[in-house]
Amino acid sequence: MFRTISSLGIGVVLIFSLTGCGSYVASEYAPPHWDYSEGCGNQASCLPEKPELDIDGEVNAGPFGTFSIIELDKLNNILSFNLPLPFNPLGTEVEGDLRNLPGAKWAIRKNSKGNWELSLLIPIELIVNGVKFAEPAKLPNGDPLPGIPGGELPKVGLDIDRGRFEGSLFLGVEAMGIFVPTPGFNPFLKLTFPIKSKNQRKVLGYLSTVPEKRAFDGGFFLSFRIPDGLARLIDGN
Repeated sequence: MFRTISSLGIGVVLIFSLTGCGSYVASEYAPPHWDYSEGCGNQASCLPEKPELDIDGEVNAGPFGTFSIIELDKLNNILSFNLPLPFNPLGTEVEGDLRNLPGAKWAIRKNSKGNWELSLLIPIELIVNGVKFAEPAKLPNGDPLPGIPGGELPKVGLDIDRGRFEGSLFLGVEAMGIFVPTPGFNPFLKLTFPIKSKNQRKVLGYLSTVPEKRAFDGGFFLSFRIPDGLARLIDGN
């Protein structure tokens, strides 16, 4: 369980740091058609390119610095998704298996800059094949999934450390998303930031803040557009 903190103060620092970082920020969630570009009149041209297999991505996340958020392990056919945590919900570095996602693992650890992150290591085969028998769902608070066409995707719960910490994986044919709640920390505003390739030329997805709503915790939501060529890694092509 997250310890109680003064989320107001941290939230204000986070918001001002993010809005001053130089990345484009939407004060509200942009419509779910992958359009977060400023001054873009043609909706079709606003769609980010479907990335090639060089899809390591980062986001400038204010107080977290430039954050490496997507990493591709071509040798083991695994995609890693790293989400910032304001503090460690379990108190120490720890890792384990995601019991309802065969072959997937999780880890809560410090990154190279000393900031806490939740890492989800998901086999590419699972991402390509999707989640069978899962019902489409929105965020736990009922809001549409930020940056996801239609606002919902098939959902699988992420049971971390035997239920001590929980999240949600949303997995579709063309896009996926991950929601990580942050009890005790309220982001307060809906902000969205592009996740860009290391050369800054491609938008791979988006990192959004989700404010508390009624009895539902706030948190972070990551959206990622699945590239067409990802399945080729499984076949070794």
